Amino acid sequence: MKTNPSQILAENIRMLMLLRNVEYKHFDKSSIGITSRHVRLVARQECGVSIEKLAEIARVFGVEPWEMLIPYSNSRMLADGEIKKLIALYVEADQSDREFITKFIERESAHKLKA
Repeated sequence: MKTNPSQILAENIRMLMLLRNVEYKHFDKSSIGITSRHVRLVARQECGVSIEKLAEIARVFGVEPWEMLIPYSNSRMLADGEIKKLIALYVEADQSDREFITKFIERESAHKLKA
Protein backbone atom coordinates (compact mmCIF):
# COMPACT_ATOMS: atom_id res chain seq x y z
CA MET A 1 0.00 0.00 0.00
CA LYS A 2 1.22 3.47 -0.81
CA THR A 3 2.18 5.58 2.19
CA ASN A 4 3.66 8.75 0.65
CA PRO A 5 0.99 11.45 1.17
CA SER A 6 2.26 13.58 -1.73
CA GLN A 7 2.04 10.64 -4.12
CA ILE A 8 -1.41 9.65 -2.85
CA LEU A 9 -2.71 13.22 -3.16
CA ALA A 10 -1.25 13.59 -6.66
CA GLU A 11 -2.82 10.35 -7.85
CA ASN A 12 -6.20 11.23 -6.34
CA ILE A 13 -6.18 14.68 -7.95
CA ARG A 14 -5.42 13.19 -11.36
CA MET A 15 -8.00 10.43 -10.93
CA LEU A 16 -10.74 12.81 -9.76
CA MET A 17 -10.01 15.20 -12.60
CA LEU A 18 -10.67 12.37 -15.05
CA LEU A 19 -13.76 11.03 -13.29
CA ARG A 20 -15.33 14.44 -12.72
CA ASN A 21 -14.23 15.98 -16.05
CA VAL A 22 -12.42 18.81 -14.24
CA GLU A 23 -9.66 20.63 -16.10
CA TYR A 24 -6.85 22.60 -14.50
CA LYS A 25 -8.30 25.84 -15.85
CA HIS A 26 -11.38 25.20 -13.67
CA PHE A 27 -9.30 26.15 -10.64
CA ASP A 28 -8.54 29.56 -12.15
CA LYS A 29 -12.23 30.20 -12.79
CA SER A 30 -13.34 29.26 -9.29
CA SER A 31 -13.06 31.57 -6.33
CA ILE A 32 -11.31 29.04 -4.12
CA GLY A 33 -7.99 30.83 -3.94
CA ILE A 34 -5.74 28.28 -5.62
CA THR A 35 -4.41 28.51 -9.14
CA SER A 36 -4.38 25.89 -11.85
CA ARG A 37 -0.59 26.13 -11.88
CA HIS A 38 -0.41 25.24 -8.19
CA VAL A 39 -2.80 22.29 -8.61
CA ARG A 40 -0.78 21.09 -11.63
CA LEU A 41 2.43 21.20 -9.57
CA VAL A 42 0.78 19.27 -6.73
CA ALA A 43 -0.53 16.68 -9.20
CA ARG A 44 3.04 16.22 -10.47
CA GLN A 45 4.42 16.11 -6.89
CA GLU A 46 6.55 19.19 -7.57
CA CYS A 47 5.17 21.11 -4.58
CA GLY A 48 3.00 20.58 -1.55
CA VAL A 49 -0.16 22.19 -0.23
CA SER A 50 -1.30 23.60 3.07
CA ILE A 51 -4.27 22.10 4.88
CA GLU A 52 -6.33 25.08 3.74
CA LYS A 53 -5.40 24.58 0.08
CA LEU A 54 -6.08 20.84 0.38
CA ALA A 55 -9.57 21.68 1.65
CA GLU A 56 -10.11 24.01 -1.32
CA ILE A 57 -9.02 21.36 -3.81
CA ALA A 58 -11.25 18.77 -2.14
CA ARG A 59 -14.20 21.16 -2.27
CA VAL A 60 -13.88 21.42 -6.07
CA PHE A 61 -14.20 17.64 -6.30
CA GLY A 62 -16.99 17.40 -3.73
CA VAL A 63 -15.05 15.27 -1.24
CA GLU A 64 -13.67 15.79 2.26
CA PRO A 65 -10.01 16.86 2.57
CA TRP A 66 -9.04 13.67 4.43
CA GLU A 67 -10.42 11.58 1.57
CA MET A 68 -7.80 13.09 -0.73
CA LEU A 69 -5.08 11.43 1.38
CA ILE A 70 -6.40 7.87 1.29
CA PRO A 71 -4.78 5.53 -1.24
CA TYR A 72 -7.44 4.00 -3.46
CA SER A 73 -6.98 0.82 -5.40
CA ASN A 74 -10.48 1.38 -6.77
CA SER A 75 -10.92 4.98 -7.91
CA ARG A 76 -14.71 4.72 -7.75
CA MET A 77 -14.51 4.36 -3.96
CA LEU A 78 -13.38 7.97 -3.67
CA ALA A 79 -15.53 9.36 -6.46
CA ASP A 80 -18.69 7.67 -5.19
CA GLY A 81 -18.13 8.51 -1.52
CA GLU A 82 -17.98 4.85 -0.44
CA ILE A 83 -15.17 5.35 2.07
CA LYS A 84 -17.11 8.08 3.88
CA LYS A 85 -20.18 5.80 4.01
CA LEU A 86 -18.16 2.85 5.32
CA ILE A 87 -16.58 4.93 8.05
CA ALA A 88 -19.95 6.35 9.08
CA LEU A 89 -21.45 2.84 9.30
CA TYR A 90 -18.46 1.60 11.30
CA VAL A 91 -18.72 4.48 13.76
CA GLU A 92 -22.47 3.94 14.18
CA ALA A 93 -22.08 0.18 14.78
CA ASP A 94 -22.11 -1.14 18.31
CA GLN A 95 -18.89 -2.32 19.97
CA SER A 96 -19.33 -6.02 19.17
CA ASP A 97 -19.98 -5.28 15.49
CA ARG A 98 -16.89 -3.04 15.30
CA GLU A 99 -14.81 -5.80 16.89
CA PHE A 100 -16.17 -8.31 14.36
CA ILE A 101 -15.37 -5.96 11.45
CA THR A 102 -11.87 -5.27 12.78
CA LYS A 103 -11.10 -9.00 13.20
CA PHE A 104 -12.43 -9.72 9.71
CA ILE A 105 -10.26 -7.00 8.15
CA GLU A 106 -7.18 -8.17 10.06
CA ARG A 107 -7.78 -11.78 8.96
CA GLU A 108 -8.31 -10.78 5.31
CA SER A 109 -5.24 -8.53 5.34
CA ALA A 110 -3.07 -11.29 6.76
CA HIS A 111 -4.41 -13.70 4.16
CA LYS A 112 -3.65 -11.30 1.29
CA LEU A 113 -0.14 -10.65 2.61
CA LYS A 114 0.59 -14.40 2.51
CA ALA A 115 -0.70 -14.74 -1.05
